[in-house]
Amino acid sequence: MVESNNPTEGESIVFAGHDQHKDAQVDVDALSGGSRVDDQLLDFVRQQEAGAHDLGHTFWTSLSQEIGGIRQLLEDTAEVETPPELSPDPSDLHHQSSFLFHGNDFDLEHPSDLHCSHLIRFYFSNVHPLCMILHKPTARLYLESSRSSPSQATTESARRGLDALRHAVYFAAVTSMSRAGCMQYLGAAKDSLVMRYMRSCEAALSRADFLNSVEIATLQALVIYVTAIRSHRSNRSGWSLIGLVVRLAHSLNLHRDGDGRAFSPFDAEMRRRLWWHIIVLDIRAAEDRATEPMIYDGSFNTSMPHNLNDSDFDPSSGSLPKAKIGTTDMTFSLICMDVSNTFLVVNYVPPRKQRILSIPQQEDIIKGCTGRIDSIYLAGSVASDPKTWVVSTIGQLLILRLWLVVQYPLQSVRLNKQYFPSGLGLRTATLYLALRESLETSEYSTGHRWFFQTYVPWHALAVALVALCKQTKGPLVEQAWSVIDQGFEKWGGRMADSQGGMLWRPIKSLMRKARAARETHLESLNRPPQLSVSPAPLTDGVDIGLPRLSLEPHGSNTLDPFLIGNFESIHPTIFPCAEVDALNTPGNDPLFTEFADNSTNWDENWNEFLLDAGTFSVDPPFEI
Repeated sequence: MVESNNPTEGESIVFAGHDQHKDAQVDVDALSGGSRVDDQLLDFVRQQEAGAHDLGHTFWTSLSQEIGGIRQLLEDTAEVETPPELSPDPSDLHHQSSFLFHGNDFDLEHPSDLHCSHLIRFYFSNVHPLCMILHKPTARLYLESSRSSPSQATTESARRGLDALRHAVYFAAVTSMSRAGCMQYLGAAKDSLVMRYMRSCEAALSRADFLNSVEIATLQALVIYVTAIRSHRSNRSGWSLIGLVVRLAHSLNLHRDGDGRAFSPFDAEMRRRLWWHIIVLDIRAAEDRATEPMIYDGSFNTSMPHNLNDSDFDPSSGSLPKAKIGTTDMTFSLICMDVSNTFLVVNYVPPRKQRILSIPQQEDIIKGCTGRIDSIYLAGSVASDPKTWVVSTIGQLLILRLWLVVQYPLQSVRLNKQYFPSGLGLRTATLYLALRESLETSEYSTGHRWFFQTYVPWHALAVALVALCKQTKGPLVEQAWSVIDQGFEKWGGRMADSQGGMLWRPIKSLMRKARAARETHLESLNRPPQLSVSPAPLTDGVDIGLPRLSLEPHGSNTLDPFLIGNFESIHPTIFPCAEVDALNTPGNDPLFTEFADNSTNWDENWNEFLLDAGTFSVDPPFEI
């Protein structure tokens, strides 16, 4: 949430960039001192954004050079008579946005003061750590204020944006609560509460005219809504709204902030948080349907947020403190942002006639991301902290996801040689699926389970099934089948467009082929076909480069320690080698001795799945 710098009495200190939307006024007399011209230009740039977001501050900088310098630009601007602003009728503000959300059809749902306090508490406990786009101290100050108190907004547009933000918080809070929690604290069934607050949030967004609003608070409300709606809808509505969010962010120039020097330290940091969370949402939406993200590498220059707690800065901060080493309020979000940025790099397919990154280059990039997670975001963490375990487990899952993208790209590919040893893909996919289930069932992730359940591991599942069509024996195979049999139907119910969607049909086809291969193998051993067998621990063969993450700090563990590693290990993580060397040669690793068949054309099998899934490119397969 972004705030203005110098609020006068009675004005809000809750939003970021709120002062940007006032009428642009430049005091040229105050700029007569040449030493202050550069600083004043930055203020001028910020004020101009209210009417020219699409141009950005780089336009004003270049224009000033063309007409004879900064001072000339400011003087000429002051001489131009500013036409009076035409204020639309407040009753018509939402008309242009009502075709998406029907603001006239539903009254805003205002909870009682007691219920409001519960919703705010659950939001900052269950949602805020995963969606760090608000500044908790100032956001709470506004949210906990009485609705009957004088408005803190200076314009009707700002007030409606604030109102949309309030209702987005309510909706996300209900989304994050358990069914028992909804009944205990709010006195109603979760399904009815979700529907009530979802419609109220949509009505508030419509009344804020979110399609045309230049209020940061309105975009924050829409982003929170989209983050929450993923838990309730598997159709394309959430996926489509991400594209709208990206466009609206572009209209506010969130992607062109650079190092943020055009804004106050507080405003710049909150704009960074909002933009980078949008990147994470865009990539997740693309993964849901195996499509390309709208945001691509090189299309933005906004720096990543700092590793700071909300309490480390406020709207009055003249500068931000130095970014911290170790866990902070931003740790989870920064891990997601860093991995998302890495994904944009390693998964980017350039225009034809340009070569993609080689596998060694992709490996180096992933290793760098893993190193940052270890040495910056999780430095000094202890295994006994449940919150740290949840964050670190998510980090490991995201790194495994990157390795899967390298080993089994989402585009058609023709390998020049067998690069990875047979079995490594199955090991990576099995580890991902097992760790994913461990996270969802852990008591430590209860408050965040609503968020984790939106991660459907279809890519890892498809990789595992492609491998299991050929690999029918060995401890790794048994481990893979155990995890798949436990989660297959559940994952299908959560897939994009449900089990009738584009991706699930070819996955079901792979499942039939893999089961047939398994049954044939079991029959050859005179064993009756079975759903799964007890998981066998994996030996410590090829190590997949991961952060030094821990098992659950308490209780018994169902996963082999070699799968996950140990936070307290004094040895650094070993990454997969760029070449298939002695360590990674299937014949030298007992994990792979059962299926060391280098003649298997793995990329052809994977390309067949991509063709069935509709993600196969019409261009010729690229070579590595």
